[in-house]
Amino acid sequence: MEKDIIKQLEETLHNFQNELQIKMDDFINRLNSINFSNLGEKIISKPTDNGFKTSELDIFDFSKLKITKAQLLKKIREILERAQHKIMLTVPIITDLEDLEVYNVRAGVNMNITCFIDIGLDNHEELLEEHESLRNIDIRNFEGKDRWVIYRDGEELLFIAIGAEKSNYLVFHTRDSAHVKLFSSLATDAWLRSKRI
Repeated sequence: MEKDIIKQLEETLHNFQNELQIKMDDFINRLNSINFSNLGEKIISKPTDNGFKTSELDIFDFSKLKITKAQLLKKIREILERAQHKIMLTVPIITDLEDLEVYNVRAGVNMNITCFIDIGLDNHEELLEEHESLRNIDIRNFEGKDRWVIYRDGEELLFIAIGAEKSNYLVFHTRDSAHVKLFSSLATDAWLRSKRI
């Protein structure tokens, strides 16, 4: 009986290792296919059966990665297009919403938006009124100005932290359900700390 349990556990572990290896290969292939500017070599070499080919695994320093704001906006717009039910969106300043064209998102998609809004500025007030006039948008003031976040339908998460140098971004994008569940609190943090206007 005990031998059967051990054998079953060994088989489960073996299956898990195979699945993990397949997912790791896919992840590394995708990561290596991305054309990062200012990088002359692949970020991670493909793992072998005995581990990684490099001196173990060098952790990549994302503080040196250069991604443009235009690239970020393009990715966020792509995610907005896939929205079916609900979007949680954080942008640094309300004027950033103009670049994302959130008013083009389907009317059936509910959007909770947080961003910095200075009511003393005419263009901020106008944009606030414009977006609040749309029934599917609820917008709040968040003074952080330190992130871009889009959380789509509980299925996809893109988190972009703005670095000390404003052109430096730390980007995390996933559709893996375990990742989304684990990091969903990052997506909701700004909304929970934001204020109604």
